[in-house]
Amino acid sequence: MNRRPEQTFDVRTLEHKLRRRELTRAQVREYLAALPDEGEQGVSSDVRFNNPFEQRQSEQSDEGDSADGN
Repeated sequence: MNRRPEQTFDVRTLEHKLRRRELTRAQVREYLAALPDEGEQGVSSDVRFNNPFEQRQSEQSDEGDSADGN
């Protein structure tokens, strides 16, 4: 096992290591339980995700409505 836990428990390789039995689920649970809770250090933000396809469709339907005289 690597000496650096951040590499050993990297989520990108975790399932592979579990399948190869390099790690056990108990070791993963123990590692996760030992991590500090840093939730209070988080910052809230408002994020708006735009879907360009839906926006174009909406604009096209608006243009079609005005061309029809509706």
